[in-house]
Amino acid sequence: MDSAASVNDLIAQIYDASVDPTLWEAPLLGISDLLGGSSTALGIVDPAGQSDIVAIRCAPEAVQSFATYYAERNPMVQHLPNADIGKPFTDRSLMSRAQWQRTEFYNDWGRTADNHTCLLMPVLRSGGRQGWFAVGRSDRAGDFEPRHMDLAQLLAPHLRRALEIGKKLDTARTFSAPLLEQLTVAPAGGFLAVRSVAALCLDNKGRVVWANARAEALLEARDGISRARNNTLAAVSGTATAALQKLVRQAGTGLGGMQRLDRLSGRPSLVAIAVPMRGPAAEHTTLPPPATKSTTTLFLVDANSNRALAGEAARREALRELYGLTLMEAKVALRLAGGVGIPDVARSLSVAPSTVRTHTKSLYQKMGLHSQAELISLVGQITLFSDALS
Repeated sequence: MDSAASVNDLIAQIYDASVDPTLWEAPLLGISDLLGGSSTALGIVDPAGQSDIVAIRCAPEAVQSFATYYAERNPMVQHLPNADIGKPFTDRSLMSRAQWQRTEFYNDWGRTADNHTCLLMPVLRSGGRQGWFAVGRSDRAGDFEPRHMDLAQLLAPHLRRALEIGKKLDTARTFSAPLLEQLTVAPAGGFLAVRSVAALCLDNKGRVVWANARAEALLEARDGISRARNNTLAAVSGTATAALQKLVRQAGTGLGGMQRLDRLSGRPSLVAIAVPMRGPAAEHTTLPPPATKSTTTLFLVDANSNRALAGEAARREALRELYGLTLMEAKVALRLAGGVGIPDVARSLSVAPSTVRTHTKSLYQKMGLHSQAELISLVGQITLFSDALS
């Protein structure tokens, strides 16, 4: 069996890649190794039929020929629109080995790419977009086993979430000034999302070059965030300011992130989300002239707003990043926030109640809480940026 640590590490890498697409190689290599793959790919087909594919252990010309010609001749791809989301299938699920080896796809592409048997899984269908995940195996590796199918199915929701986050961050990277100015989020998908988002454009030195009306109001109030003399951003303390400036510098290199900003007024914290601009900002002709110098968009989410809750993995990572919780503390926090008692939490995590009590005491200290009711309220206010823009 594959260790839980290995799988958890893969999931963390998947979410890293959702923010920075250049990081997809690591999780795809890890998944390929666990599934015994000779090649592994993750792709999206847009409504116009254009494909965006990230592949490892597969020659670029093979990826190109697959996208432009052989995908349409692959019996598995033809079956993809009717397959269940998150449920993997193989060529052996559709036909015999002999039938598979008589197809044009296998003879002209699969054999050359050392893909003698394939696993394919739909992971996303949204707005006319279809996301898929595929692994090919060589003849030496043999057929996929049930454990491989189970592992692929386990990773499916995380791959789906990563593709959704990536799409939303792509949208954020190309925001126009009118959209930044009017950015509000209405109820969607059965949840209440953020209704007001402050947005600032920052240059490569972290200086504010443009801000929408909501952001200007927050900066003027100087409660949690403010303008420094050099037009950079400051938080309530030197340590918090240094962390905020580090977040902005990190975004300037192409890697986004988030940070909690405490407020002297005692109001709920702000959440700062830094999103790198994709390509030169000057190319976005709808931005105001000052913002064309920006490399980063910083969103400030007011924790007074109701917001949608992400899936458990995303909420867990948000708690860890915003409050410095350990993995187990975050798991305990989410279960307690569901309204269950310590014995139930202990059973669900297969640990002793005393262990849960220890983690609970620690997470309460880190989050500044005193009761389970406060925890339930706070977790109900926390989300990742991807859900705020859903």
